[in-house]
Amino acid sequence: HAVLGHEEVDQVVLDLGLDDQVLSMSLSVDESMIAYLVSRGEDDSSPKLCIRHVESGSAFELPLDQETTGELVAVEFGPTSSSDSSQHAVYLLGSDVQGRPDRVLVSTISVDSQAGSITNKPTANKEPTLLYRSDDPAVMVDVQRTKGCQYVAIRAMTKTTSEIFLTNNGRSVVANDHDKASNGGGFQSSNLLIPVIPRTDHLQYHLDVSDQGNVFVLAGGNGGEYRLLETTVDDLPLKPYELLKHEKNHASDDDNYAIYDIDLFQDYLVSYERSKSDGLQRIRVHDRQNTGPGVTVPLPIPEESSMCYQLSPGGNMHFGSNKLCFKVESPVNAGGIFTFDFAKHELECIGASMPTTQAYGFVERSERVMVPSSEDGTMVPMSLVYREGSNGSVSNMNKDDDESLFGKIFGSFQENAEDRQSSTNIVLMAYGSYGEPTDLQYNPWHALLVQRGYILAFAHTRGGGDLGREWYAQGCRENKVHAIEDLVACAKYLRNRYHAGGTATDGKLTAVTYSAGGVLVGAAMNRHPELLDNAILTNAFLDVYQTLKNPDLYLTQHEWDEFGSPLDGEESAALIQSYCPITNLSFRSDCPNTLVIGTIDDENVPFWNAVIYAKKLRECIHDKDRVHLHLESSGGHHLGERRVHVSALEMAFIIQHCEGVEEDAELW
Repeated sequence: HAVLGHEEVDQVVLDLGLDDQVLSMSLSVDESMIAYLVSRGEDDSSPKLCIRHVESGSAFELPLDQETTGELVAVEFGPTSSSDSSQHAVYLLGSDVQGRPDRVLVSTISVDSQAGSITNKPTANKEPTLLYRSDDPAVMVDVQRTKGCQYVAIRAMTKTTSEIFLTNNGRSVVANDHDKASNGGGFQSSNLLIPVIPRTDHLQYHLDVSDQGNVFVLAGGNGGEYRLLETTVDDLPLKPYELLKHEKNHASDDDNYAIYDIDLFQDYLVSYERSKSDGLQRIRVHDRQNTGPGVTVPLPIPEESSMCYQLSPGGNMHFGSNKLCFKVESPVNAGGIFTFDFAKHELECIGASMPTTQAYGFVERSERVMVPSSEDGTMVPMSLVYREGSNGSVSNMNKDDDESLFGKIFGSFQENAEDRQSSTNIVLMAYGSYGEPTDLQYNPWHALLVQRGYILAFAHTRGGGDLGREWYAQGCRENKVHAIEDLVACAKYLRNRYHAGGTATDGKLTAVTYSAGGVLVGAAMNRHPELLDNAILTNAFLDVYQTLKNPDLYLTQHEWDEFGSPLDGEESAALIQSYCPITNLSFRSDCPNTLVIGTIDDENVPFWNAVIYAKKLRECIHDKDRVHLHLESSGGHHLGERRVHVSALEMAFIIQHCEGVEEDAELW
């Protein structure tokens, strides 16, 4: 959207075919050009890289040698050349034959402006040149322009370590001893890269760089919380044992909060933080010229969502902006987008509507309870979301009185409401892996379940990042069993609170998970087959032991940092076997109604996890009709455009097995 003279006009930036899919996109610093990586369709699996001049519409395809670039997965514009503003560096992220991002290349793009013509045609000055490549299968490489737009960061990350290099289109530095040693030990790099901190065991860090070369680093080691450091590009690389002398003293005024991310602006630094006691989020704004504790941003969170919400940065692309943009939402409320004025301390809503829940015909209520873990007594937070006036009973909805959109659509499913009037159906969700916080984003399927009287429960188990990095360390590798115990404790709490009667009319407890969350739910089902009524495992990691034994599989060596390696010895192998869902399947009288979903082209969790698990589980029980296997032919690990279809399948499974829909009215 542009302003020409006094008239606002819409400008076409990209014009793609129906079968084209944009895989990655980057806008140049001066916003004159756009680089985009687009799939060629089913006939050719290799994507093409195009550069387009925004104003003139002139574009060309950058010729690529796939033997050098590998399969391209991302593109990023670098800074504009300081000596020639028509010169732009474009950084390319390539992958190996298994799809692991492992290399970064750079090419120079120039704009030819013809005298007396408005035509500006981008052209490539040279073939892409290799800047960095890692041959370590545990390392994932990424490339990103820093906020000040003067540098590009090349990040080489494992699950527990980091190594980052900076480059600014050709600043020449002498390769130091670390570079020379590393060239013979796992990666190749050019002397145009500036190392930040050498890779060190159990040290992870992230960074951003200002327009003046100020480097802000979030670094944490050995399961400790992140510390905020400040240095300059001229002082790089930093020595791991001297990091604390660079620590900034204004990250927080409360030791109970852990910083997990930052946003850098010209005059301000924003820190995103989580409570280490209950996981609730907050945002702090710090004046870069002062060392005080900063200002806490007032959060526009309705009381009904105050115990279960999610804060997310709102883009914040412009380094010189005087406002912070962020989003607030809950699992059943799309929330809104807000800005906070740094100088005036004023909050403004720029993209919110009436509460989403009004469209579903209910008022949201939430609470966060602390559940003692069954084994060691650690208090585990769990968020509950439900409709006002409901204990989870669908009888609180009158299909004749419900005038909401969803009430009209789904009112036909309420025919048996009187038979279920005392039931409390609960959907329990857990992930607990990789230090990732529980996903509390708005989901229309969640809103529909609450509209029908269900209670949503989100278990913030150890192994996730809900209470900081220490919380994560307590639930990974040799401590993975803690995450499983936390999930079991949360499920027992829900049973005791809502289903203490022990009768069929109490309602049903359904566990829903995906990916690595399958380790928790699958292990809980083996240890307590009676605990759940239903379970949904989507693209779930279930064959943990056999997968981690095979170092040639995609992601296996990358996953050793999360789960440990059975190749490290008998003790490590026995620990992984003790909780592996497939390894511990054995004969049992019963099991939850179980829906297992896999995707044929899923590279992260191969579909045979779902196939083997469903087959073996059916062999272990009498009523084999309780186990259902569904395979998607495409969509990858995150399901792509098939996500809606799979969500509908999951919803139908929940409704049928919780609400007793007759077989002749089968929903799925």
